[in-house]
Amino acid sequence: MSEVIGAEEPRKRQSFLSLSWAYLKFFGSCLSLWSVGYFHFSPTWIALGSFGYFVIQIARNRRVGLTSSLKAIGENEKNFILRNFSVRDLPSWVYFPDVDRAEWLNKVSVIRRFCLVACQAIKRMWPYISDYARDIILQNVEPAISANLPAALKPFKFSVIDLGDTPPRIGGVKVYMEESIQRDEVVMDLDLMLYSDARIKVSCGKIKAGIKEFELRGTLRVVMKPLIPKVPFTGAVTVCFLDSPVS
Repeated sequence: MSEVIGAEEPRKRQSFLSLSWAYLKFFGSCLSLWSVGYFHFSPTWIALGSFGYFVIQIARNRRVGLTSSLKAIGENEKNFILRNFSVRDLPSWVYFPDVDRAEWLNKVSVIRRFCLVACQAIKRMWPYISDYARDIILQNVEPAISANLPAALKPFKFSVIDLGDTPPRIGGVKVYMEESIQRDEVVMDLDLMLYSDARIKVSCGKIKAGIKEFELRGTLRVVMKPLIPKVPFTGAVTVCFLDSPVS
């Protein structure tokens, strides 16, 4: 019974905040109209304000739509494609579960196939990766940041660390052929997409801040060099973004 009551409290709080925000917007609109008449402002200001609000709403709706699409792709890419595209225009691997996607056979590459398997592995391992990352942040990152902050911003603590349930996705892979790279290296470019429902909150003295539901897209370059005849078959792995990722 206490769990049900505890679950209802966030809903009531969210409903109260939504109602308060709607009231404030209505009150602001009424106050603006009253000010126009009281101070004898030109109606042009109403037109400009309405146009500005219209542009902001379009941009906001577009961003919400993009975020929802990225989240749907991250959860189930096949269902998203079937809902938004005509089935007649799609290859058979999309709508027949017993037909595997075989684009990778166009250019036979063990590395490309390995990347597809790695995506599934990351999805299954993501809860454990999140726990490991949280331990690293609490044990290493938090003390390092706290040691370099001035006394006014101490103590520094991570109050909430939740990397969410949605793992990163690799949308495409480009493997460079031997003609353009050295023989003892492997170079890949990965189209990385991440819609994260993560929640991270920190406190610096009396200041509190946080991150919630961020997204990240960019091209990630992976260089394995030098290649060696022993496990793990590479002496080092270098990972970097080719350009600044889009958030």
